Formats: sequence, structure tokens, C-alpha cells
Amino acid sequence: MRFSNDTPLPAAMLPNAEQDDRVTAIFLAAITYRIAGGRLALAAAQRPLLLDPALPYPHDGMLQKSVASVCATGFVYPKEGRAREATAVLRVGDRDAAIVAYGQRVWQRSVGGGLAPSAPLAFERVEMSWRNAYGGVVQEPARVVSLGDDDGGEAFVPEHESGYPHNFEGKGFITDAARAQDQPLPQLEHPEQLIRRWNDRPEPVCFAPYPLWGGLRAAHVWHDQQFDQSGASKLASRAAPRTTFDAIAPGTRIALGGMRPGGEALVFEAPAPPVAVTVAVGGASERLVPALDAVDIDAEAAEVRLLWRASVSYGLVQLEHRRARLEATEAFPRG
Repeated sequence: MRFSNDTPLPAAMLPNAEQDDRVTAIFLAAITYRIAGGRLALAAAQRPLLLDPALPYPHDGMLQKSVASVCATGFVYPKEGRAREATAVLRVGDRDAAIVAYGQRVWQRSVGGGLAPSAPLAFERVEMSWRNAYGGVVQEPARVVSLGDDDGGEAFVPEHESGYPHNFEGKGFITDAARAQDQPLPQLEHPEQLIRRWNDRPEPVCFAPYPLWGGLRAAHVWHDQQFDQSGASKLASRAAPRTTFDAIAPGTRIALGGMRPGGEALVFEAPAPPVAVTVAVGGASERLVPALDAVDIDAEAAEVRLLWRASVSYGLVQLEHRRARLEATEAFPRG
């Protein structure tokens, strides 16, 4: 299929061979806006499509995907100056997700001999990164363990790494209280699952793109101890399940608070599709209106990149003419 782009936006067509001599073509277009005064304005520099398969999180061209993700990168800021904690909130329509950010803390011995988090240090900002969320990898020493059988059998376990499957990149994961002292706690926490004990296992939270191999993705396909294949198309969401949506309709209000200096909030409404794709296969033609696939907010730049996606499936017929053209709609921003 020949593809032409009649817009100034980064765009691509990705064909994928299917069974029975059929092809599914995915059409992608990205548009970057400035966020100011609760409105969107076309940015002077348009951010490219993210099609590198080596990215640690799902890229734009993931084939099986039918959801909308919302991500935000940057930093969590106190409302003013320096503070020991601050809160970031991402609201999409009537759903909201909050994250509490803390200054650096470590586990220390309490008066009773147990372990308790130290008081957080004051900070000017905390990076919104999965490295600051709960998780991590620890080195386990070699040891002998009981097999738990009636014969009193034992086994030797060599030195190995043990990690928290929901977030290998994070910090705070500990498997032995004896080695917990002076170890760092996460700086980004779920407000309803704040860490109190060294062996707490909270849900890691962050608004940045979620690693492709992160264990939280299992929530899309694992329910009541059973595999649910209906959620498979959600596995390729760029966001963690907490900020993954079945769809984001035009007019949906999106607000991000706590990630700009001085308490400034970034607020806008999801626009109508700015582009459409006209596909002609043989003597048939149809116009595809794309769906909003990903919302990527750069809080530092006060910009948002919106990714639009449409797809069509067709059979391979020898010598048949196949064409697709991306063109602007009435909703395309002017000026």
C-alpha cells in the first residue's frame, strides 16, 4: 500500500502480515501542543514518532493495542520553596491518581530496636521516575534452606539476585531486616499504601512510561486467579495500569497538578482527531478517523504529545491498487 502524508505532522504506516494472505496496516500520527491557560496551541517543534523497538517501554508502533495511555514526565515540586513532601495528582475525566513525593529517607533503628523510616530531607524537586518508586533488586547471599519434608532435607542456594517484579528499577525492596539499616526508601509512594514496615510490599507508582517488562501489566489479564485474554490488547499500554484507559473521548478534561514550580497546574481538554486517513483498496474507499492512543505530558516544557492511531485490514490481491492518504480534519489547529 502506498502511503502519503498531506500534513506537517510526523506520521507513518506500519503494515503487518496476517494469516490467509491478509495485511493489517496501522496508521500513526503524532501532534505536539503547548499547554497554556487551560488550552492547547500547536507547538513550534513537533516531537517525532517513537518507533525504536529498543525503548524500555512500549513504543508507538506496538501492533496489538486498543487502549489509551496517559504519562507525565518531569519532577514533583512543593507548592513553594523546599519541603519534605509534596503531592502530584493526575486527573483524566472523573478518574484521578495521586503520588506522594518524599525527600530522601533511609531505614534506621527505632528506640524499641525495630526499623523505622528516617525523617525525609527537604527537597526542591523529586524526579518522576520509576527509579524513585518502590522496588529494586537485592543481592541474596548463599545459604542452606530447609526443603520442608519429613526427612529434614536441606538444599544449598547459591548467591543470587532477588528483585521486586513490579519494578526492578526502583528502591526500597528489602528481603532481610538485618540488612535493612541505612538502605534507602522510595521517594514516590501510593498515598493509600504508605510504607511503615521494612517488609511492606506496596504498589509502585509513577506517571512516567512504565517498563515493558513490569509485572503490574499482569493486572490486565489476570483476574480471580485466572487468565483473561480479553485484556491482552492493554499489555502494550505505555502507562502503568493506573493511568491506562479503555478510551479517552474528545472533550475529556486532563489535569496535572504538583509537577510545575509554584503550584501551577497543567490543564487541557482532549481535542477531536486532527487528522483522518482515506484508504482505497481496489475499487473500495473508506475514511478512517483515528483514536487517541497515547497522551505524553512533558511537565517541564509544559507540552503534550498526542498519538493518534487507526488501522485497516485487507486481503492481498495481485495487481490491485492500494493507497492511503493522511490529511487534516477541521479540528487541525491553525496558525
